[in-house]
Amino acid sequence: MRAHYFAPVQGPAGDLQQGATVAVFANGSTANGTQLGTLTTAPLYADAASAAVMTNPFIATAGNVNFYMAFPQRVDLGVQVAGQAQVFFPDVDVNISCLVPVTVTANYSVQLSDQLVMASAASGNVTLTLPAATAGFQVTVKRTDSSGNTMGVAEGSASPWPLAALGRNRFYSDGSAYWVI
Repeated sequence: MRAHYFAPVQGPAGDLQQGATVAVFANGSTANGTQLGTLTTAPLYADAASAAVMTNPFIATAGNVNFYMAFPQRVDLGVQVAGQAQVFFPDVDVNISCLVPVTVTANYSVQLSDQLVMASAASGNVTLTLPAATAGFQVTVKRTDSSGNTMGVAEGSASPWPLAALGRNRFYSDGSAYWVI
């Protein structure tokens, strides 16, 4: 499932502003929302299933910023309404109301589309394997059992991070490795 980003583009009176130009920047590149940033190179999609990639920047014709990315990551947005100064929104996160957990009860290879993995080792030891390091990818793993079986989250062939009974960890990739955050 792709990560969904959605927000209305409103004028000073609260009315929707149709036809705004929206630019999606790499997180932190707009210097806390004070200047132009670096456009993200991650593909943007108009819906959750289409293979067609949108251009960046794009026109928000319906008065809403509405796009999808292959996996959740924080981005900065620049919104330009005709006749007004460009406004920056730093550190925009995915619309978590669209979060769909993946339920796991055995060894599992985490996918780039996964955002939340709910895993149980009640039936036996479980190893979750992270995908190849991809800059900006984040996933939360929650262990849902309190059995004595082991659970670990592995990055390639490295020793897995242990996950205690009822524990949770969030993993972030900088593109070369994973970090527990």
